[in-house]
Amino acid sequence: MVTRDQLEALSEGALDLGLIRPSATRADLTSRTAVREGLLAALPVRHPLAAVDGPMPIEDFAGEDFLMYSSVEARYFHELLISVFRAADVWPVFTQYLTQVHSILALVNGGWGVALVPESAAQMRYSGIVFRQVALPGPQPVELNLVWRRSNDNPALEALLRHL
Repeated sequence: MVTRDQLEALSEGALDLGLIRPSATRADLTSRTAVREGLLAALPVRHPLAAVDGPMPIEDFAGEDFLMYSSVEARYFHELLISVFRAADVWPVFTQYLTQVHSILALVNGGWGVALVPESAAQMRYSGIVFRQVALPGPQPVELNLVWRRSNDNPALEALLRHL
């Protein structure tokens, strides 16, 4: 579920715990950061930039076919990447707007373009993708947050939160 859908399900009591980006700011919800991670370039294995060693300069994205996050369903990532590109005055060619990281990786794997994804995406192990560090204009941590209803009294939630 995208963040918006998780927040709705939490409010309705259909979901006990969500994983969202960014953190929740609503009075009926509590959240805390579960993970902070950086961004990686995801490149098709046959892309010329995939064979280069070392961190990839953000300028290498200029003019590249880029798989971008949706401005509505994946607003957090969309705004984060727009701010990264704006700060560097670099503009790729946004060819597709997608909601989920795994959808973006599937298109990178198919050679449809390049992308910036959270570091954890490299664990999805697509054989046709090379992940590279990127020299960003500033630290751009991506946060994944746990969120739950303050009034939730599910003992399983309480136990799970203690372990997380």
